[in-house]
Amino acid sequence: MQTKLKSTLDKGVTVPGLTFIIGVCLLAVFFPQPTEQVLNVIKEFIFVNLNWIYVGRLPYLLFF
Repeated sequence: MQTKLKSTLDKGVTVPGLTFIIGVCLLAVFFPQPTEQVLNVIKEFIFVNLNWIYVGRLPYLLFF
């Protein structure tokens, strides 16, 4: 007797996430320089404006 395995993947989360990741990868393949520039701007924004998240999470990760 075969039992069907039920997937725990939520299509509402998986499909948009994979679409975004594949889209960024395709952009990086076909337009490497502009993609690098955009990703560097995003990285700088995160490091400059959102560094408090990392600082705030570090004690939590060390103690728990």
